[in-house]
Amino acid sequence: MKEIHERLSTYLDRIERLSLPFDKQGVVISTNFENKELLVDGDDDRIIKEPILYPLFQHNMFYMVSVPAGTVVTPHKHDENIFRLIVKGSLILNKKHKIEAGTWFAIKADSTYEITTEEGYLSFAGYVSNCRTRRMETGLHGIKRISSAKTSKKKPKKANKAFNTDSLLRGICCAKLYAPLQITPLAGRLRSAG
Repeated sequence: MKEIHERLSTYLDRIERLSLPFDKQGVVISTNFENKELLVDGDDDRIIKEPILYPLFQHNMFYMVSVPAGTVVTPHKHDENIFRLIVKGSLILNKKHKIEAGTWFAIKADSTYEITTEEGYLSFAGYVSNCRTRRMETGLHGIKRISSAKTSKKKPKKANKAFNTDSLLRGICCAKLYAPLQITPLAGRLRSAG
């Protein structure tokens, strides 16, 4: 077998040549076409790499979404394309497409869709720039907000004008306001300010 070096340019070319357009309902499902350009690992022919024939690079935000058994997601739509790869479990999309683990699908912007699941599912979900969510009471990813009564009343130190410490703190979930800070791999290095 001829060895090739997969590059971004060959990957993009493959997506342009082989990806399917959205159907009338604004849906693309990976099982609706056969990807004949499977790749094997450079060192072990038993390891298969199947390119996802969808432009994931248009998405900027990714989440692992866990949906419990018996959930019905009523008809709705997004103002941007969305992507889902089912990692575990299964769902029924638009009352007719059974989507099982290992299958991905995309919904075109402004296309109405609905989901039902008897067993629940875990998906890798991609959004372009808008993911409607609410924070859980305990915060996200094990980060809890310290009550205002426990925060320090000390005057903040003057920031070095050459280095914006406020931006840095906001960028790491504002370590002085959240505890415990449990974001891997920094969890071992950053400590709660509380």
